[in-house]
Amino acid sequence: MGAACLDGRVTDRHLAVSRNEGIPMHYDLGPGSDRRGFLLGMAGALLAAPVFAGAHSGKLDLSKPEDAFTAKLRMQGRLDERDAPWWYFGRIYGIVGETAPRLLVRFEGLEIPRFTKTLEGQYAASGVTTSFFQDPYTKQVLQEFKNPYTGKTNAVSPNMLGGTADPVVFHSIRGTRPARVAEADWTYGSGHDVWDFHDEHVWISHDRVYPPGIPQPMGESSVGRARLEDLLDTSRAYCPAGFSSTYFAPWPRWMEMAGQPGHVVWHADGVKLDGIDALPRDFRERMEKLYPDRLYAKPWKPA
Repeated sequence: MGAACLDGRVTDRHLAVSRNEGIPMHYDLGPGSDRRGFLLGMAGALLAAPVFAGAHSGKLDLSKPEDAFTAKLRMQGRLDERDAPWWYFGRIYGIVGETAPRLLVRFEGLEIPRFTKTLEGQYAASGVTTSFFQDPYTKQVLQEFKNPYTGKTNAVSPNMLGGTADPVVFHSIRGTRPARVAEADWTYGSGHDVWDFHDEHVWISHDRVYPPGIPQPMGESSVGRARLEDLLDTSRAYCPAGFSSTYFAPWPRWMEMAGQPGHVVWHADGVKLDGIDALPRDFRERMEKLYPDRLYAKPWKPA
């Protein structure tokens, strides 16, 4: 399966790929977690996959673990140990029982992963994520929120995760290993990636696997997208890409609703940027003023 035309167009509509998936770079294991990170997962052992011909890259064979490994990392971040900033935005909805979903807030954020190659050929992923909560219609950054479920006025602050050089996950051809999981365990989570192709476009879909012990409900389904030409061009350390994501989680802490029935659904869309200068002007200026130290990721350094 997976024959490709000479111009790189794929004759198969989609391809399921088995993988060992790890944890996103940014997650919070505390009560009432409002962890929010939107990066793509990783590939482990693979089934038969297409062989693509690219004018600038020779061949890309996704049935080879090394090709699938680098393809996924190039979509998720970069292979040259530089920051790969993602700008994203979306909406959060409240769900209680059988009632209709309730639009709560908008969010806008910046997530910056950085992959550092280890002596063993792995990649240690560190990074930083900053999200601002906004009025869903005016996009005004919120300082307080009138909670429609409790009637209280909640103080709202940005959601800030990461920002240290400590890796959250390690990537390798064998899979993805959360830093808190034993070094020998590269089969911590498993699932399936699905590649879809249409003309010059390529997508990769997956559901994320989480470690035990985190608050429930917790789940995320993501779709990464790129131009096939960009994925084929392996002369570049990264592949320009975008994503959409739906995330199920407990109530955000700032809503002060821990233990109450219901949950929230985040829906996000975003794009990987060439650099911080490509951020929307208002967002970049807000970050430069309030959190200039969160405009870059700290690289991991071995002990």
